[in-house]
Amino acid sequence: MNTLTVKNKRLKMSPKGMITLSTAARKGLGMEIGKSKFVNVSNDGESIIINGELKKGEKSHKVSPAGLLNLKGEERDILLKGDNRHYWMKVDDDMKMVIICPSLD
Repeated sequence: MNTLTVKNKRLKMSPKGMITLSTAARKGLGMEIGKSKFVNVSNDGESIIINGELKKGEKSHKVSPAGLLNLKGEERDILLKGDNRHYWMKVDDDMKMVIICPSLD
């Protein structure tokens, strides 16, 4: 299993819910250079799960070629619980999944 954890104090959600996925996260989701992609976004109450494999019946969001993703609803509220809207990511290349957790420092 190829998992990468990105804990960077500079990762911060905008007040309107916009986040930027790192290059490693975009690669982990299976994105191609210069192309946008639709992904499934869900949560487990404590973190946000972004899955690059589209599944029927789940919320899908568009990730721009630059890695911008707009979070709304419950997912946005999860990151608002964190310290100043900061977050960190766990990237799993094998499962094409990114887990975003609020930074609770």
